[in-house]
Amino acid sequence: MTAASAPRPVVQSVDRACRLLGVLRTTPDDGLSALELARLTGIDRTAVHRLLQTLLANGVVEVRGSRYRLGPQTLVLGNAYLARLGIREVLPYALDLQELLGRDNPWTVSLSVPTGDEVMIVDRVWGSRTPLDMILDIGTSLPIDSSASGRAMLAHLPPDEVTDLLGSERAAGVVARLNQIRSADGLSLARNELRPGVSAIAAALLDESGRPKGALILAGLELDAQAVPDSPVAGHVLRTAQRISHHFAGNRSQSK
Repeated sequence: MTAASAPRPVVQSVDRACRLLGVLRTTPDDGLSALELARLTGIDRTAVHRLLQTLLANGVVEVRGSRYRLGPQTLVLGNAYLARLGIREVLPYALDLQELLGRDNPWTVSLSVPTGDEVMIVDRVWGSRTPLDMILDIGTSLPIDSSASGRAMLAHLPPDEVTDLLGSERAAGVVARLNQIRSADGLSLARNELRPGVSAIAAALLDESGRPKGALILAGLELDAQAVPDSPVAGHVLRTAQRISHHFAGNRSQSK
């Protein structure tokens, strides 16, 4: 979790292919044409066509008629990434927490991982009364310093590393909240941050060395009264996160 200090050299064709995939990630179900992709990315249409043919040959995109969408190989790559992280293997702990809180609640239990100066949702479970528009898609990214889960992870990093990651201005803006999290045994709380009426309770998931590997988040409506350090629900979130951290530490020690 450190910011790059200098621009990295890039291969133009690979960079362009990644830009195409980034646009296709948010495309409608019926896909986009080569002309639309050229307009959205600013890449020459001829180059777009050549890149699409290469991606198509490798299963990274698929085509119906003249419209392109992400292909099945992206799922293979995504699952390989998640398997390497090892976060989704602890989903049963999130399920246990949801069961403990009651399946008829309007809350979502999510797992996130740090990706540079953002956090990404990698899995989630929800209650029977959770509104569908409150369930974040897997792959959703949020600023690490503007989300309960991100701040939970930042609170476990040395101050100089937080500054390297965020820059001095952003780091200064989050110092007080990180100190609050540390004084609350690692609980990160938020109200009306994601959207009005939504509260969140988060705690970091630590590896065997005590560094943040991810975060456990409980979020949703009707959670405001519980989004305080000494609430029963906050205690359940913290203890579940600690159990997951012990799981990671145990797996590491067994592999040595």
